[in-house]
Amino acid sequence: MPPSPPPPPSPPLPPRPPRPPPLPPMSAAERALVRVTSAFQSHGLLTHSVGGGSRWMQDLMRTSSRHDFTVERDCGEHCSAFTLLHPDLPLSVFASGDGHDNGIGLAFEASDEVWDTAVQCMSVLDSNSANRACCACFERQYCPLPSLNQRDSGYCHAACSGGGAAEQLRCKQLAAGCGVNTMTAHWERFPGQAQCSEQEIRDGRCRMCERPQWCADPGSAGFAFGGHADTPEKWLE
Repeated sequence: MPPSPPPPPSPPLPPRPPRPPPLPPMSAAERALVRVTSAFQSHGLLTHSVGGGSRWMQDLMRTSSRHDFTVERDCGEHCSAFTLLHPDLPLSVFASGDGHDNGIGLAFEASDEVWDTAVQCMSVLDSNSANRACCACFERQYCPLPSLNQRDSGYCHAACSGGGAAEQLRCKQLAAGCGVNTMTAHWERFPGQAQCSEQEIRDGRCRMCERPQWCADPGSAGFAFGGHADTPEKWLE
């Protein structure tokens, strides 16, 4: 038998479509937005809206290194208040005018390193925070005892003078506004707790000024309202 004829040649492949042009490189603002979005979705953000943004931005642009940069202190001599933004929490940004509505601020990824090294305490609300640090009157216009020292009524000095690890930790916590504010200590009387007079605060004898106010601490001011509130359900109640 004669050999079979060869198979017909394969038709030519269709021409490849032209490749799309490469995407333009992202701008610095776009790269920053990607980083901020990723940080928010993974750990959340700790944010601080800056009052007087134009002046702050000018100071920032004049710095030559990050070591020259000074964080705005708005709740005590050694305290800067931040808001936690997290995918599992209601969104709340402190930007209520008075120079804080300029869109300028700081944002840190709320990573374990930040919690372990920088954050001293958290609160579910912001109320007279500037006068919580060291039981002093950092903002005299909101302080019932404006003649008190603006930086420290002696409680931070007493804690920071101790040499132990517990004293140094309490030193940082009191200086960062984790304690009771002067309005609470002087004006509000809690069941089972003595109200502190001006002289007692001055003399370093106000018990509520000596320690941070933790939700689960029976000695904190919050227990006067029917027990501690350390879960979301308790706060709603």
